[in-house]
Amino acid sequence: MTFTVVLPVHNEEAMLRKTLPSIKAIKPSEVVCVFDRCSDGSERLCKAYLGEAMTPLIVRKRLDGNHLASLYLMGISQANHEIVLLTQADIVLDPKIRHLIHEARNHVCSFRNLPYLGWNTLVTFTLSLLPKFRFSGVLAFLKRWTPLLMDAENNLEWDTQIARKVIELNLPYKYFRTTCWNLRPYVRSRLWVIGKARRKLGRRPLGTLLYSIVRLQPEVFVAYMRAGRE
Repeated sequence: MTFTVVLPVHNEEAMLRKTLPSIKAIKPSEVVCVFDRCSDGSERLCKAYLGEAMTPLIVRKRLDGNHLASLYLMGISQANHEIVLLTQADIVLDPKIRHLIHEARNHVCSFRNLPYLGWNTLVTFTLSLLPKFRFSGVLAFLKRWTPLLMDAENNLEWDTQIARKVIELNLPYKYFRTTCWNLRPYVRSRLWVIGKARRKLGRRPLGTLLYSIVRLQPEVFVAYMRAGRE
């Protein structure tokens, strides 16, 4: 099965030492690494691990519009295969993705991504078992679907954009309960982004309140409520 991994990188040398082996293990045909103003050894490390499979793209200044979405779009535009898998430098991928990636021929595929070893690991795992719409930032889809899913001028987070389009356009979609691990500790300031995203996705107030209580993250509900006044 041929597919391209798209990986934005911004000074992630230490994290990549832990996560690049998992990218190599799923045997992608190509890895487009978008090096975003890197000043460390990230590019050298990616080359050492990925060899000829790596296609490097160098970004030397902050891009206009939604910067991270723009990085992904730049990487996708250079992909040589019809299926693209979007991941991040802080995520250890589940090797089972190698055997599931073919589903992206007909679906937007989302692969479960767990926060690493803490209370929220248990919460995320439990919620992923519920029969409702689930979504994570490890995604695969057909390259030609990209204009439907992402827009560099949209101010929503890139993965929220995709989730919203899947719902709005009723696109064929599958969520797989894989065991990918996000190694980066929660940055509490990012919880405000999550709250706003839940509002944009049309999540209900009660569900967001319960989310905030169960995860011990009151910022999510506060941001959700404030987003309704904007």
